[in-house]
Amino acid sequence: MVNDINYEHYLRQIRLQEVGVHGQKKINEAKVLIIGLGALGTPNVQYLAAAGVGTIGIVEGDVIEISNLHRQVLYNYTDINRSKSEATKEYIQKINPNTIVKEYNVFLTTENALEIIDDYDIVINGTDNFPTRYLINDACVLLSKPLVDASILRFSGQVTIFKPGLGCYRCLFPTPPAHNSVPNCTEVGVLGPVAGHIGSLQAVETLKLILEIGKPLNGRLVVYDALKGRHITVDYNKDKNCPICGIKPSIKKLINYEEFCGVPKKESLNPQAQVTENGWSLNPSEVNELTKRKAIQVIDIRPTSEYVKMHIEDSESLQITEIFEDLSVIDGFSKAVLVCHSGEKSSLITLKLRELGLSNVFNMYGGINLWLFQNLHLAEKRVEAT
Repeated sequence: MVNDINYEHYLRQIRLQEVGVHGQKKINEAKVLIIGLGALGTPNVQYLAAAGVGTIGIVEGDVIEISNLHRQVLYNYTDINRSKSEATKEYIQKINPNTIVKEYNVFLTTENALEIIDDYDIVINGTDNFPTRYLINDACVLLSKPLVDASILRFSGQVTIFKPGLGCYRCLFPTPPAHNSVPNCTEVGVLGPVAGHIGSLQAVETLKLILEIGKPLNGRLVVYDALKGRHITVDYNKDKNCPICGIKPSIKKLINYEEFCGVPKKESLNPQAQVTENGWSLNPSEVNELTKRKAIQVIDIRPTSEYVKMHIEDSESLQITEIFEDLSVIDGFSKAVLVCHSGEKSSLITLKLRELGLSNVFNMYGGINLWLFQNLHLAEKRVEAT
């Protein structure tokens, strides 16, 4: 509720004719769920908490990595390796102690989606993979929840709203693209402020829905091209034959979304999380200690050109194809650890090698990026030596 103390907090917002004290109370009473606390989720958190949204749910099972910081500006260097949900909850409590934060330190799944989403008025999608996008969409349709959806890549992004009865994600994209046919930000990159811009647009649309003002983006997809400096609006209609929101829906419950999107059964959507959960990862400090004792084989699977520029002392450069062509390259050490840029690719290869029976193979969590951050003094010495 708006009292004398926090009235000053919201004063500039309350002065808007479309908001006023009545509108501010609507914001204070709203319950918004943000799924994914990455490049899109974090700007939503910042602006919605500051605006006074009364209850904010945050769903994220990942941890903060150094590669997140250029675009996920809610976090900083002291947060590396922390749970994203924990760090975000702490941030919200600092920016607005009146906001109730419900933390879900998990990844959204078919098993938990309906239970988590059901308690909220509006859902914001901040995730970046197709199985989860379809999962969120279907859960929102089944529960009649409005979904503020967005995506980003390189220098562009897009945002829209799927309101109950007015179309859904499947109306726009009835068939998912072939697995791995669409690159993601990890592979081709993204300009940080583009994520901030699109995430901020999501926050604006969310507040419009809460306040019931303006013209929401349902039925309209706004596409932003940063290089050309323009926004394009594309109109779309509800598909009467949509399998979940059409006249005769065939989807009446949540399905297996990895299978629907063609994800191989043995490939984890978050291999790093699976490796960590099963104890198949070592952090850079552990690798350093084992290397000093000559008790580990360190295998760097990055391109040779990157290895030459910087690598862990006593490590060896091997390409993935070389490893699978001759598994004996992983020699008789009690432990072998794989190293890549961020720990993502090496975690997936670790899983595959363990499936082949190589139980002595581990992944270095955070990759060379985290190793460099934790060992800047070593990196500086090597640069000086060259």
